[in-house]
Amino acid sequence: MEASEVISRVQHGDSLRGVDLAGIDLSGADLGGAVLEGTVLRGARLDHCNLVECNLIECDLTGASLRAARLDRATLYRVRAPGADLGGASLGVARVVECDLQGARFEGAEMTSLAFIESLVSRASFAGSTLDRVAFVESETEALDLRGASLKGCVLTRTDLRGMVLDGARFELVVMMECGLAGKDLRSARFSACQFNGSDLRGADLRGVTLERCNFKDAELQEAKLSGANLQCALFLSAKLQKADLSRADLRLAVMIDAELSLADLRGANAEQAQLTRARCIGARFDGANLTYADLTHADVSGADFSGATVHRARFHRTIDAGALGLGSGWLGDDEALASAEDFRSPY
Repeated sequence: MEASEVISRVQHGDSLRGVDLAGIDLSGADLGGAVLEGTVLRGARLDHCNLVECNLIECDLTGASLRAARLDRATLYRVRAPGADLGGASLGVARVVECDLQGARFEGAEMTSLAFIESLVSRASFAGSTLDRVAFVESETEALDLRGASLKGCVLTRTDLRGMVLDGARFELVVMMECGLAGKDLRSARFSACQFNGSDLRGADLRGVTLERCNFKDAELQEAKLSGANLQCALFLSAKLQKADLSRADLRLAVMIDAELSLADLRGANAEQAQLTRARCIGARFDGANLTYADLTHADVSGADFSGATVHRARFHRTIDAGALGLGSGWLGDDEALASAEDFRSPY
């Protein structure tokens, strides 16, 4: 079938169900609103094609080229498109359901409010692309290439990210809950207000990385390398940071309530106004750290070293400090009024 006949049939609303169009060149064609069911488009050229609001159902697009194609508000259902090239394509408010896109190329693509649902996206390349509110729901995403990509408001939950290429990627408001990042080198990535709740970052290399306003609640960060990292206003509620390297990190206004910091290295860290209530800091190193106005109420700093640390107006209310070293002057001890309130027991 010639390209002109395909375009004519689409414009007249005629069915192309099961039609074999392998290798056809439809570059620049207007196929907006078409319903393609079971259509074979293996190796087809659909570059710059208008596929807005199309429904592609059980089509075969293996190795097809859709560079700069417009797929806004399109629905792809059970489409086979391994190795397809969608570089520079537009996929705004599209849905990809139960599709095979393994090894597909999305370099430079623009994706907004896109959902990959129960799809195979392993080894796909999103290098240099823009992903705005893109969700990967119960999809296989192993070894994604996100080099230089910009992700905002995306969702990647319960995903193993260790095999992904994240060099130069920028993450903003991205949800990465319960994800695997153990041992991952993330030094060239940037994160802002991202959610790492319950994620495994044991031994991850985040030296010098911007992690401002990120949430690490219940995250595993044992032996993580965070020296020099920007962790301003970050949340570490109940996070596990045993033996983590936080030396010279910017922890101003960080919330580390109930965090596990035993044997952690915070030498030279700026923890001004940080919240360390009930934190376990047994044997931690605070040498030369700035703890001005920090709150260590009910924290356990047994055996911790505060040599040379600035503790001006830092609160040590009912802090367990057995064997703590080098704790200078200027800090605040037990608050009698607060202690009385804590000890109050209603007779009723």
